[in-house]
Amino acid sequence: MKKLSLITLTIMLLACGTKQNSKEKRLLETKAEPVPMRQIVFGGNRYVVDADFGLEKTVPMMVHGNASFYMMLTHDVAEQLNNGEPITKIDDYGYSEQGRGRINVAEFSVGGHVFNGIENIPVFDWPEEEGKAAQGMLGVDWLQKEKVKIDFVNEQLEIGVAKSDEPDSNLLENGYKYTRFEISDSEVFMQVYFDALQKEIPITIGTVASDYSLDVVTFKNALALEATNTRDHSPDNTTPDVYKNTAAIAYSIAGVNFEIPAQRAKFSDFAEYGNTTHDALPSFGIFGRDWMVRNQAIIDYANLILYFKAGEKE
Repeated sequence: MKKLSLITLTIMLLACGTKQNSKEKRLLETKAEPVPMRQIVFGGNRYVVDADFGLEKTVPMMVHGNASFYMMLTHDVAEQLNNGEPITKIDDYGYSEQGRGRINVAEFSVGGHVFNGIENIPVFDWPEEEGKAAQGMLGVDWLQKEKVKIDFVNEQLEIGVAKSDEPDSNLLENGYKYTRFEISDSEVFMQVYFDALQKEIPITIGTVASDYSLDVVTFKNALALEATNTRDHSPDNTTPDVYKNTAAIAYSIAGVNFEIPAQRAKFSDFAEYGNTTHDALPSFGIFGRDWMVRNQAIIDYANLILYFKAGEKE
């Protein structure tokens, strides 16, 4: 009987090990699969991914490559995570009277990847007209910490990208060019040379909004600009004037030449929008989601490389 018990025990242990190994294998396979992004119109063309917070429904989270935080949530979602209780208001930031608060998130997942122990998540609302297209954002800190790569051609992102000292040779063989970028204090920027300025300046690599947003103070003496009837409205309640370029603007990235058509770029005072001083600005423009799509971009936050198809005028 003892011998049979030992055999039985051995078989049981082997079976448990097989089940555990199978589970781990499935988990690894799940993590290797890209996460689909879904396009929405939200103050411009943007993407969301579905996040699971253990609520009745998944939460559409905007992928926001120029948002300086790990994650944010709207009050509606945050209150569900807070047992239905309202979130304490800290300040007036945001687009509703509820202002901005903070909440800790025990756990959430995106595409089978689980993230936990997230503290001090900002909570604020969008303008009412934006509706429920997105109920939160995944920002720069999430993209960098979780080693994300965004593929604008296939409209998907990959989580847990491996580190490498060299650019992806397969992409280079397929005609991609690349430039390295920096992340400093949750700001993501590359160097772009503008012929009109005769120098390189830092430009934010964006994943939201449209084509080009540029700082009017930086360019006002170098380009012909015209005022529009539009004003930007920031969550700090600033409202800078918006201008457009009257002629094409030549620029280059890593030696590759591009041109912004007339009327394509939006110019406003970045310092006024951010409620700061011009000297404190980390960058003087943003190349947004539409630029990334049109130039077949891939942003590798794990290795700080932007890949793009090059050489075509826009």
